[in-house]
Amino acid sequence: MAKKAAGKAKKKAAAPAYETSPEALAAFGFQVNELVRTPLGLSASVLGIRFEQPGDKDSARLWVRYSSGHEAPLEPKQAAGALNSLGYRHCAEADAIRAAVAAQEAEAARDDEARARAAEVQRLLAAGEPVPEHLLPAEGKDKEKKDKKGEGGGDGKKKKK
Repeated sequence: MAKKAAGKAKKKAAAPAYETSPEALAAFGFQVNELVRTPLGLSASVLGIRFEQPGDKDSARLWVRYSSGHEAPLEPKQAAGALNSLGYRHCAEADAIRAAVAAQEAEAARDDEARARAAEVQRLLAAGEPVPEHLLPAEGKDKEKKDKKGEGGGDGKKKKK
C-alpha cells in the first residue's frame, strides 16, 4: 500500500489589502466606512478598493461589507458616477448614526459578558472551587492543550510496528 504524502497543507494566499486613500476612493464618490444603499435596498459599509491587476487603475473595484458580514465588490469597475447612475446611493446620516450606535451596543454587550465571566472566575477562585473550561480565556485553553500534548514523555508521534 502506498504511503500518503507527508507535508503540511498549503495556506491560502492572503487577499491583497484594500486601498483606502481618499484619492483612490474619489473616483467612486464614496469614503471608507460610509454606508451605501444598493439598488435592491441593502445597506453595506465601504471597505476600500481592490485592483484585479495590480498597478492597473482601470481594474479597480469598490468593495463593501454587508450587514451579514459578506464582503463583495460593487459593479461596475471604476467609472466616474457609474455607481450613482446604477442606483447605488449614499445612506442618510441617520442610517450611519444607527449603525454606529448598534456597533457600540454590540461592543458594550461583549464587554459586559467578559466582565461577568471574570467576576464568576474570581468568585470561584475565592471559594477554592475549580474553574470550568468554558470560563477560561481562549489563550488559556490553548496552553492547556499544548501542556497535555507534551505530557507522557514522547514526541507526540506514533511509533511504527
